[in-house]
Amino acid sequence: MIEMHIEHVSLNPQTNSGTITLGEAEQNRQLHIQGTFQEIRAVTRTNHELSNDPLSRLYGLLKNIILASGYSITRVEITGFVDTTPQGKIVLKTAEKQVELEALALDAIELAISTQTPILVAEEVLEQAAQMPAPKETSQLSQPTIQQTLSSLSAISEAAKLTEHSRNALKFAEEEARRFQHNYIGTEHLLLGLVHEKQGAAARALIDLGVDLAKVRSSVEFIIGLGDRLVLGEIGLTPRSKRVLELAIDEAHKMKHQYVGTEHLLLGLVREGEGIAAGILESLGVRLEHLRTRILKLLNNDS
Repeated sequence: MIEMHIEHVSLNPQTNSGTITLGEAEQNRQLHIQGTFQEIRAVTRTNHELSNDPLSRLYGLLKNIILASGYSITRVEITGFVDTTPQGKIVLKTAEKQVELEALALDAIELAISTQTPILVAEEVLEQAAQMPAPKETSQLSQPTIQQTLSSLSAISEAAKLTEHSRNALKFAEEEARRFQHNYIGTEHLLLGLVHEKQGAAARALIDLGVDLAKVRSSVEFIIGLGDRLVLGEIGLTPRSKRVLELAIDEAHKMKHQYVGTEHLLLGLVREGEGIAAGILESLGVRLEHLRTRILKLLNNDS
């Protein structure tokens, strides 16, 4: 068995897909394990108890049940394939006995990540994986740009007028997407933009809770990674990001505000609650409901 480590995690919300890449240091071999966007995001989260995602909570419950039963997880093994799906097992141990549980490789890897347990891969798995095609590169999908989205929303809502700070935050979001060489603007880039615009109310709320630009950038790089080429031309919003803008306008409308500030954008991000940004906030120890309360308190203090 060859010990391997997580080398890279990629998530693509546009195609609802993701990949965990395991790497071997000595011979520079890799094993790509693919899943849906939700599966890979849940597997690589560390704070399952803070998550609103059912799959993440299930992983957290499974780990707690195993540990509460007196077992320790000594290692996980990836032992073969069923069709092209990697299979594995989880090796549990008490003082008296050892138990091996059959599992999908993704489920085994999740427990390895959350308990910092070694991941071992059978030599024949690596040999078989070498004969398989590498994960397909995802193509850029046509998505509305920020300006197109705001123009369409302005046509149906008078509250869609952005403050200068909000415009700056959206500009920074696009810059952050290009910085990572991502060909879309996801909720994670919106979060980066809000933290980057330090003069906005959203940044004040986030910084007060210990969320800064360096931490969010580090999380984005770990979860999604860098793209492999420069992004030229216009880039569009993912459906979740478009939904965040819609919810931000709704928040402003409910408050009878005739503008959309960074605080409304952050409230929209919190209400959307399922994008990568929400996962990053949870991984940094920020409960979404607590963040919402914090924003509303700041608004009351400013009024």
